[in-house]
Amino acid sequence: MDIKRLKYFCTVVECGSFTKAAEMLHISQPPLSKRVQELEQEIGTPLLFRDGGCIRPTPTGFFLGAVLD
Repeated sequence: MDIKRLKYFCTVVECGSFTKAAEMLHISQPPLSKRVQELEQEIGTPLLFRDGGCIRPTPTGFFLGAVLD
């Protein structure tokens, strides 16, 4: 499991959007989305609910965020 992917995931949850997280991390949005998708594939379950521009953690994502915090 890549530490950078975990950091990106936590930043997306903290910011509530990929765009804001990308700005905070000083990267563009597409690579950020790709890293989070790779993390979801590695874990084998969605970590985020994607509802339009609003991003919320799934129960698994919430648990992972709490463990990492």
